Amino acid sequence: MAAPALAAVRAHVNGNVVGTLVKNTCLLDAAVDAVVHLVTPGWQWCPSPDVHQTFHVRTTFGAVTPELCDLAVHLIALRSAAEARLRQMRKLNVPEVTLITNANLPTKATQVFKISWDLVLAEGRDACIKALTKVPVRTPMISGPPSRDPANGEMNKIISTKMLAADKGLTALDAAGLIDLPGMSGRTFRAKVGKGTLLDPDKSGDLHAAYNHLRFLLYVEWRAIDELMQ
Repeated sequence: MAAPALAAVRAHVNGNVVGTLVKNTCLLDAAVDAVVHLVTPGWQWCPSPDVHQTFHVRTTFGAVTPELCDLAVHLIALRSAAEARLRQMRKLNVPEVTLITNANLPTKATQVFKISWDLVLAEGRDACIKALTKVPVRTPMISGPPSRDPANGEMNKIISTKMLAADKGLTALDAAGLIDLPGMSGRTFRAKVGKGTLLDPDKSGDLHAAYNHLRFLLYVEWRAIDELMQ
């Protein structure tokens, strides 16, 4: 951010926005609100083509410059993309898993867990907030999007512990050895450990897809705020 107006945005984000971030709301909401006034009541982030909405670039930072307009449009597009991913995530997420232990023994046990993905997302977001607000220096941004190694594992190290602890089903899978918590392989969930501990049916691929949606969404939110702080 080189232009004076963008430098003012940076100062505002560092001084007034980052400290107000909360885990139950998309981090981009605070960034959008700092730069944009959404004029249309009941603003829709994923509107149908026949919906027309109006926004104004705030004059908080002085004259409305081309750089501010570009930033406003970018933030709105980014927030809309995040909303689309969140909605898709909720359609695809695995609602429950069945964990079997001691499968080949008389002590065989079956447990069914419902996964609370909204809680998992909130705790992952809280980990990102802590990364942004870490003192004396915030946690460095990972090496790239968490869609390939080593960024997969780097992101996992930031968010996994809180996310997996947020849901008792994921906590049980972790305790059973069915989750690679450091995640440096990029593949977080396993179908089976040894001969007696497994998911039946095997939903490890679906679980990884659901988790990956959350991981990428959190990366987008975290990176957007991080870049606004620079």
